[in-house]
Amino acid sequence: FTINTMGYAFLEHGFLNPYRGWEHLEARQLRHVGPAFGEDPLRVLRAMQFAGRFGLAIVPETLAICREQDLHELARERIWEEVKKLMLRAPVPSRGWHYAEELGVFKILPELGRLQALDTAPGHGPWSRALAAVDAAVRLTGPHGAERLQLCLAALCHELGRTLPGQAQAGFDAALAAAAAGPTQSLLARLTNEQDITKAVTGLIQALPLVGALWERREAQPAAEIRRLALRVRLKPLLQLAQVRHLAERAPAAGAESPAVAWLRGEAARLGVLEQPPEPLLKGRHLLELGFRQGPEMGEVLQRAFERQLEGEFTTLDEALQWLRRTVTLPQSTNGAAS
Repeated sequence: FTINTMGYAFLEHGFLNPYRGWEHLEARQLRHVGPAFGEDPLRVLRAMQFAGRFGLAIVPETLAICREQDLHELARERIWEEVKKLMLRAPVPSRGWHYAEELGVFKILPELGRLQALDTAPGHGPWSRALAAVDAAVRLTGPHGAERLQLCLAALCHELGRTLPGQAQAGFDAALAAAAAGPTQSLLARLTNEQDITKAVTGLIQALPLVGALWERREAQPAAEIRRLALRVRLKPLLQLAQVRHLAERAPAAGAESPAVAWLRGEAARLGVLEQPPEPLLKGRHLLELGFRQGPEMGEVLQRAFERQLEGEFTTLDEALQWLRRTVTLPQSTNGAAS
């Protein structure tokens, strides 16, 4: 690109600008240098990335050359690096993604192409909502690498269930979130072999409808459900995803928080599961001290105890030990209490 061709000659004390890159940068234009641009199809992905990172408009001549490139010869790792840079370094990633169709990027990311095709008009539809959610995710997370990337990918993919037959106009519920799993896994497999990312992103999307469902049942005080949800998925990024979807759907004033998100955050903090999942109070060492022997029976007791803990039957180790003595026949050799 012409903006990459500028330099400075230190010995001559002169600014080098052979392809007018400075003028193009001032005009916020992204323009290729010459015919050799088409020798590396990765430059197509880089054009999308630069457009998002630096707020540049890709000129028609460059778009035309990009559309002629065969992106299928690109290694997955190279594509992934450009997508990561767009998500992690662009203040408004949607500026780059908006060029995906014109650049021919949907040829290698067809799941996103099918989502974009559902938009009824520019700026209106599931693709536009997904991009608005990605931009909101950037504003919410700041520059944090792993946290931001995971949330941006979940925001980008959470509407993919609509690309399945009969789902385009469906309300966002558990069924639609479950439908997104297949396209999300397929898309991420085109980008990376990092299974931890795929698992985390898919888990967040599938758990997303539960934020609203728990809010609707808040009068029933669903503490046990919240604890179980914290075992299934990390609540902090889940609440962030729910918030960015709220912003993308309703476009409220900057910083306006979803009532469901605010309530669930407060409840999760009160229950001590906002930052990490609940841990069993009663552990194997406690049972060993009470005379139990390692084996299936001890495992069953620990599982029953943890289930009761999740239901809120006890909240401290002392209460757990009292429950144990009430409900389980202790071994004959018990000599004292666990500590």
